[in-house]
Amino acid sequence: MEVECPPARLLFRQGTFTSPQHLEQLVTKHHFNSRVELFAPGLASDSDAVQQLKNTIIQTTFYEMTTPLETLCSQSFVDSVLKSTRFAALSKGTPIDRTNSVAILRSGSLHLNLERDTYQQLGLVGKPSMLKALKGERYTVTVDMLAPSWRDGKKLYERAQWAFKDRTEPVSLYCYCLDSTDGERPSPEVLLRDVGGLKLTTHTITLAETSNSTPIPNMDSVKEQLKSPHDKETVCLGLYEWIGLCAANLLPSLYASLADQFLSSYMPEVPLTTSPVPSCSMRWTGFISPEFIFEKLAAARNVVKSGSAPWIAVTVWGFEDAPISFGHNEHSFSHTGGSNGYTCLVLPNEEYLLFTSLGAFDQTT
Repeated sequence: MEVECPPARLLFRQGTFTSPQHLEQLVTKHHFNSRVELFAPGLASDSDAVQQLKNTIIQTTFYEMTTPLETLCSQSFVDSVLKSTRFAALSKGTPIDRTNSVAILRSGSLHLNLERDTYQQLGLVGKPSMLKALKGERYTVTVDMLAPSWRDGKKLYERAQWAFKDRTEPVSLYCYCLDSTDGERPSPEVLLRDVGGLKLTTHTITLAETSNSTPIPNMDSVKEQLKSPHDKETVCLGLYEWIGLCAANLLPSLYASLADQFLSSYMPEVPLTTSPVPSCSMRWTGFISPEFIFEKLAAARNVVKSGSAPWIAVTVWGFEDAPISFGHNEHSFSHTGGSNGYTCLVLPNEEYLLFTSLGAFDQTT
């Protein structure tokens, strides 16, 4: 079956940290984050400001677990883990265009994205995929595991537990489990390890750093162009492309190619500084919580407010094969990729620019 695939979509918004509701909702509702990068122009890698950006208190680890699905969805797991911690999980190595996937949100919502045959075998109530390219081929099942109906003896719970035990294989997932109490309860890791039938491995969120010196976007000129309806789209795309080239570490080679008249070169259409500026990039990789990102945004605001950096870009990549993104919206993957993330440019005067990247077929409501 051939399906016409539109390009991935890019949304743009200007805002302020004095009215941050939109940004806060976006960060909170983007559940599954695989990488976070901070690009800080004007900072040396050994500076105090960079150390402030690198400091991480809220989350330093995540987990990989292998467990039967009936254990993960059992009443005992709900009571001991979901109700007492901030827990989220996503199945590992499950491409959403060709296999089954599982996700659990911190709200206690279980999301299953299933192939048609699996959906029919489980016999649970769901609905066809909302994505045009997958209708009739995939189905989604959503269950609120904190609802009164999800208890021992209740019809839905007993039916689901029987189906999971009899008709599914153990699943491997990435998860985080953060403490949501005052410390009187056992730690989240202890709670997870106390769950029977669950194999747990702890991983550390890794940090990689790079430094270089190149011209950077001139934000004063960018903000002026954003005021013009004629220039706004061009400068938005140019700025977003420049940040992408920076994340791919392609800027040094591109700038070097400009000096060679025999090489064909391309640069995004965005106003740049006339002289190179030393810059530092920090990239964290793992299964990363929204709290981690809020911590980095707060650090970026403090560094920009102090005048140590003219601006800082905070870029977040979601898992391309996550079955949902941005709230409960169904996420898609196509031959153009599974775009699923956002970039927040932290500016002086408590301002920010926000780019949100969506998949070609993603829902936005």
